[in-house]
Amino acid sequence: MREREICSGGSAAKREGIQHTKNFTHTVLTICCTFILLLSGATLIFYDYLRLPGFSSAAALELPQGHSAALVSSRRSEQIAAVSGGSSYKLQLSAGFLPLKQVTVTDSEPTYAALGGQAIGILLSSGGATVVGYAAIGTEAGESLFPAREAGIQVGDFITAINGAPIHSNTELAAAVEAAGSSGKPCLVEYRRGNTELAVQIEPLFCAESDSWRIGLYVRDNTAGIGTMTFCETDGLNYGALGHEVSELNRSDTEDSGCIVRAAIRGLKSGAKGAPGEKLGSFVGTEALGDIRKNTRYGIYGRLDEAAFGSYFDTVLPLAEAAEVQTGPATIYTVLEDEQVEEFDIRIVKLMEGYRLSGKGMIVEVTDPELLAATGGIIQGMSGSPIVQNGKIVGAVTHVFINDPTRGYGIFAEWMLDTALEE
Repeated sequence: MREREICSGGSAAKREGIQHTKNFTHTVLTICCTFILLLSGATLIFYDYLRLPGFSSAAALELPQGHSAALVSSRRSEQIAAVSGGSSYKLQLSAGFLPLKQVTVTDSEPTYAALGGQAIGILLSSGGATVVGYAAIGTEAGESLFPAREAGIQVGDFITAINGAPIHSNTELAAAVEAAGSSGKPCLVEYRRGNTELAVQIEPLFCAESDSWRIGLYVRDNTAGIGTMTFCETDGLNYGALGHEVSELNRSDTEDSGCIVRAAIRGLKSGAKGAPGEKLGSFVGTEALGDIRKNTRYGIYGRLDEAAFGSYFDTVLPLAEAAEVQTGPATIYTVLEDEQVEEFDIRIVKLMEGYRLSGKGMIVEVTDPELLAATGGIIQGMSGSPIVQNGKIVGAVTHVFINDPTRGYGIFAEWMLDTALEE
């Protein structure tokens, strides 16, 4: 009997311990769930805070669903008015009853620009000599020698000086090699590979065939290509084109010299998966439309000649802010034949305002049957073709997806305008 009582007491104690464990586990789970819910709520609030703008134009102010705005104060701000040309006021932005942020909103006039789409020839001076190949130097014994290649010079290297003298063109490079060889001296070649500055000593060889001293290189001192004009703002005639950098220059700075000229499209090479297409064009005349002052990740920029502006453009439209751009239907303007600008349908698939450093602000898809039949989608030479939506210039086509030529990237017109106007 006593043993049975002891066993009963042990079972009760065991049950009580199990119940305590369950209660403790339940309490811990409740605390964890509460903490996770609070953290999630705080994260959502913080995310909402980041999504809400701190400074906006009245036209571009858009709030996420479920948010409201209330007027806090209305006052004239001389500093903001000087920048925007309009008045400003403050709004309190809220999510339900929870105040999140105060923003300054300005009533400003949009910037107007002439609509591009024209094919342009791009001529840029590289400020040096880019190695594009090796040239054999024949000897009397029938050998073919490559002194520069044997010294370690590679295709793509950018030659900046020889024996301390700056090199700005292939003519200067040839003269420096000739001077060193004829005086029996080696060439100290200074060059850049990527962002690394290098130097190497090369012995010039006399080439009987060309009757000159050489180091065995083919070089190029400028870049030429076909692109598309995006816009030219009407106040200062500052234009933006291409939408991406001319990267062949192998330069570390952004200041470039060159010009843009008229161009015509003579043929099209249709794009396919894994094989981008291209426009085949030629320059028209020798008179420059304008200069090139900047070569940046957002395109090339400069000032258009006043006479060229009057004869080159037909349509003037406002430039949209990035916040005004929407996913959905849009159109692009580009040239497929000669100098005739045509309009084609596309769709803005995705917006990526947080990718400004890369210059890729949106993903676009060609939907126009005529353009798809002619080019397969986006092709080289189409870069800079302006994108228009809701009567405003919203951006430009910049890149094609290698594995899907119907799609590619675009850049916001606001980013291009900021680059065009910055000192």
